[in-house]
Amino acid sequence: VPNRGASVTRPSAEEARHVFDARRVIERNVVERLAASISDAGIELLMQVVAAEAAAYESGNKPESIMLSGNFHRHLATLAGNDVLAGFVNELVSRTSLIIALYESPGAAPCSHGEHLEIIGALKQHDARKSVQYMDRHLQHIEAQIELSEGQDKVDFKSIFQALPATETSGEKLPPAPLPRAVLSG
Repeated sequence: VPNRGASVTRPSAEEARHVFDARRVIERNVVERLAASISDAGIELLMQVVAAEAAAYESGNKPESIMLSGNFHRHLATLAGNDVLAGFVNELVSRTSLIIALYESPGAAPCSHGEHLEIIGALKQHDARKSVQYMDRHLQHIEAQIELSEGQDKVDFKSIFQALPATETSGEKLPPAPLPRAVLSG
C-alpha cells in the first residue's frame, strides 16, 4: 500500500524466548572458539567498540549505545572466523534489538559494557570456560531486563532504529561489517 510506511512484525513473547535460546547456543560457541584464536588486534578492536559504547551510554545516546552493543556481538562472531555463525549472530542481534524495543522493562539497565569487558578479559586470557560463563551470564542479564508480556504500549521505532546500520537493501541481506585488515591478519 503506497504511503503506508514501514511495517514491522511484532515478535511474540514465545518467539522472543526462542531468540534468546538461540543466542545462548550460538554465542557460547562463538566465544569458545574465539578464546582459542583471538589476536591482540582482535582484543583491541573489541576494546575500542566497548569504549565507544560506554561513551555513548554516558552521554545519554541510547540508540548509539544499543547499536554499539550489538556491534560488539557481531564483531565477536566475525572474529571467530565462521561466516555462517556471524550471519546467525547478525540476524539474532537485530531481532534482539526489536525485542528489547518492544518488551524492555521500565528502568531496565542496558546491555552492560562492563559485562562486555569481562568477556574480553576472559578472551584475552584464552580462557574458553570463563568466556562461555561470562557470555551466558551476560545474555541472561539482557533477557532478565525485558518483560515478556503481550500487552505493551506502542513503540517509537524511528527513534530506536535511526542510529542502527541498515542490514537489508532491496531485500538483500548485507554481510556484517568487514574487519580492519590488521584484525584479520593478526
